[in-house]
Amino acid sequence: MCGAIELMQLAKIGAAAVTFAFFLRKTGKPKNTSLIVFSLCYALMAYMTVQLMDPMWLDGLIYLPLICWGVHRLVDEGRMLPLIIPLALMFIAHFYIGYMVGFFTFCYFVYYCLSHEGSILPKHIVKRIVQFGACAVTAVMAACVVLVPVYNSLKLGKLEFSTPDFSLATQFDFLTFITKLFPMSYDSVNVEGLPMIYCGTITVLLIPLFFMNKNVYIKKKVGLGTLSALLLVFMYIRPIDMVWHGFQMPNWLPFRYSFMLSFLLLVMACEAF
Repeated sequence: MCGAIELMQLAKIGAAAVTFAFFLRKTGKPKNTSLIVFSLCYALMAYMTVQLMDPMWLDGLIYLPLICWGVHRLVDEGRMLPLIIPLALMFIAHFYIGYMVGFFTFCYFVYYCLSHEGSILPKHIVKRIVQFGACAVTAVMAACVVLVPVYNSLKLGKLEFSTPDFSLATQFDFLTFITKLFPMSYDSVNVEGLPMIYCGTITVLLIPLFFMNKNVYIKKKVGLGTLSALLLVFMYIRPIDMVWHGFQMPNWLPFRYSFMLSFLLLVMACEAF
């Protein structure tokens, strides 16, 4: 049994590295060195290492790059299947992480539309919004073979296992949060634990260079920077964080969507590199 679990974990780590390398290859022209370095950083990020205890959650790291690539195909070419297929597979693989990835996909879609190089006509933006909605609905319908039984199961009591408190509160201070970008900063998976966002020291060194690089157009800097800051705010404000966790306070293992921030940081770091 231990050997089987280890093989499954290794397969998920390797698959995450492959899909992230695929995303980098399709969205830019990185050299093989970049692909190897940053796909390894992605596959061995702190979230992946700690959450090996929950291998069912790791599917999100595998499908996230494919879903984001689908967003690129939708906005650039109007192609819907490259987004529908991985999004549906994400919902089938794990409905809970799929719910969070769905939130992030919408945010990423808005970012990519607004930061797209060149101008997009308003009528094209409206068309893309309609297509994105159709993609989301189709993906959910395709995953209903799993989602409907899961929902019926949750109605037996899991949906009411706690009484959430949506009063305004914060969850950490920013100076402590910054330490999570550095190695050896793991603290705990209990309710006081901080977001697991470490994804390589090289990432920390390259992020400032991304914003200083004149070869990166300004809309991309503003877009990725704003999206990363929004994720940080979502983690910081407790009621919003609860919405991301299905309108419940997580029972240990907090900030279960923190790998999405690591994804954005690595995209910026690879661009700078």
